[in-house]
Amino acid sequence: MSASVIISAIGTAASIFGGIKANKEAKKQRQAIAQQNQLQKENEKTKRRAGFMEMLAEKRKNQREQYILRSKVQARDAGGAAIAESGQLGSIGSMSTQFQQSLGGLETRNQMQENMSQRNMQVGDLQTGINQSASRQQGWLQFSTMAGNIAGNAEQYGNLFNISETKPASGSSGRFSGTGGFNASTPQMWSP
Repeated sequence: MSASVIISAIGTAASIFGGIKANKEAKKQRQAIAQQNQLQKENEKTKRRAGFMEMLAEKRKNQREQYILRSKVQARDAGGAAIAESGQLGSIGSMSTQFQQSLGGLETRNQMQENMSQRNMQVGDLQTGINQSASRQQGWLQFSTMAGNIAGNAEQYGNLFNISETKPASGSSGRFSGTGGFNASTPQMWSP
């Protein structure tokens, strides 16, 4: 079997291997991108939910303020101390309820923020993985291309390994003559 056939077979196998590895890296990238997209969708959903909760809290606050104002006006118009006290107690009770709901909403919003922060870190980690995988994919593609080029030029590379005795060019007396090196058959080399 000639050297060029062996080189061609090795180059072709290496090219195929590089292509397979590059495809695996591309698959990893697609999976990481899908995970990244899912996390970003979850963050958007959480943002919308937080915005909706904020809107509801603001609406409740406005309704309570209206209730408190109406109670105060009714108490003032009635002129009675018992009615005024009832309005003030209702106002205090309403404010207490509002405070409790605000605390509960704050805790929920804090948890949402924490979840979004964790997902953002995961998105960043996935992006790092995607970038690394893309770099490895590029390296395998280059390896595959180089191996394919070697396989395509196997005959030229094979000729480098063919060891055959060639005749010296006319006018030269040995294997190394005319190369600037020594010539073993030249008598000057052995003279003192």
